[in-house]
Amino acid sequence: MSAPPRAVLALLLAAYLLPLVVPVPLMEDDEGLHAAIAIEMVERGDWTVPRLLGEPFLDKPILYFWMQAASLAAFGASEFAVRLPGTLMALAGVAATGWLARVLFGAVAGRWAALCYATMLLPYAVSLAPLHDLVRVPLVALALGAFWRAHTATSMAQVAAWTVAAGVVLGLSMLGKGLTGVGLIGVGMVTWMAWTRTWPLRLIGVAAAALVIGALIAWPWYTAMEQASPGYLRY
Repeated sequence: MSAPPRAVLALLLAAYLLPLVVPVPLMEDDEGLHAAIAIEMVERGDWTVPRLLGEPFLDKPILYFWMQAASLAAFGASEFAVRLPGTLMALAGVAATGWLARVLFGAVAGRWAALCYATMLLPYAVSLAPLHDLVRVPLVALALGAFWRAHTATSMAQVAAWTVAAGVVLGLSMLGKGLTGVGLIGVGMVTWMAWTRTWPLRLIGVAAAALVIGALIAWPWYTAMEQASPGYLRY
């Protein structure tokens, strides 16, 4: 199996980047809603509590709002700044999917996996109307790859490094989509262990350690949200 033609990859990249330069108004509901929340975050200087018209917006975690607010602070209030994080996350999903396939099956499989994901209609459509789900795809792929690297590592130093990497990604997943991303990663790992009928103690230990690291990364924001808006954790 040969590698995908570079011209095809260039066309796909152009298709993902085109919405950044075409002056199309923000779409409702989600794109305009998220943009308003990110703008309010920048104007208030409050990077802890996402707000809409002054009221705490509790339906989504903070990571994507941080990305949009950082883009707006850097580039000003524009469609480009609002859409840039979504485009970057969509491309990160393509790259992470390719990397995971490369880790598991080799370089050529990685390139084709990236191409297949990049040409799927739903991921491309979501990149045009950015949702918080965009951050989940690259983080899930990166976590699974990190766990596999830790599982197959030949030294304890490599195991430790990949465990930390997996923990950081889990922490970002918690900030991006709550426990949903962590659950998807866990389902993938447990399914693989059940399918292969192997329950490697190293991998289980790595997963437990990474979960602790992830919780330590995400917990400060959740604690701050609970203090700023009592009842948030229960909500």
